[in-house]
Amino acid sequence: MNLINKILVPIDFSDSSMNAFHYALNLVDSDNSIQLILLHIIDKDDNPMEMMEVMSQFDTLKNQVPRFVNHLEIVVKHGRRIDTIVETTVEMDPKLVVMGTKGKSRSLMHAESNTSLLVKKLDRSILVIPQDYTKYSINEIAVAVDHQIDDASDLALIHDLARWFDAKVHVLTVATNKEEAVVMGEKVENTLEYYLDTLDHTYELSNDTDIVNGIEQYIGENKIDMLAILPKTHAKNGEPSGGKLTRVLTLQAKIPLLIAD
Repeated sequence: MNLINKILVPIDFSDSSMNAFHYALNLVDSDNSIQLILLHIIDKDDNPMEMMEVMSQFDTLKNQVPRFVNHLEIVVKHGRRIDTIVETTVEMDPKLVVMGTKGKSRSLMHAESNTSLLVKKLDRSILVIPQDYTKYSINEIAVAVDHQIDDASDLALIHDLARWFDAKVHVLTVATNKEEAVVMGEKVENTLEYYLDTLDHTYELSNDTDIVNGIEQYIGENKIDMLAILPKTHAKNGEPSGGKLTRVLTLQAKIPLLIAD
């Protein structure tokens, strides 16, 4: 695999971050040339006892790393969590950040999580892994898009993942009415066909007054293993969006969510 040569996993030894770690191991298993970086962040107070405890936990963790992981790096830094992840990503230039999340209930959608805050600040592809998700195979990938695709080249990462796991790609367009869905679907096909030409793929149209509900319903009905989106939060060619849809999908994620950026 060419695009993903380095994966960064922020890890605090919580259940959600450990699940993200194991998911990342599954990705590395498919290409043992990938460098896996584990990043742990402690607060600004330099506490030698805390550092010793962290390194002890990493010693235990390294015993869980399979032999196929040829390139493992452990990084421990002091600082504020989100800012330090962003700074380290810029410094180490991973092609993918794999982040665990506990998610939020619908009643707490007004709140933010560390993962949703990171998605907002980090201009990099992020794979969000829900804490309770333990299926590591990728057979069906849904890509939720609208007709205003900022940079179709972001699909290259999804293309590589689909080719890597021999997965089928479902390009899903959700609109508020059937007529709009058809028009949007035609524009999407014309824009993305170049990047999907060599893959098993299909274009799907759905009309729903609630875009999130339309996406989640399609995921459930088609046994999707990964949802991918092309956000406009860090738009290169158009006006950046506020990232509301990305935030909601991140907080409500029940399957891995790839934010291709």
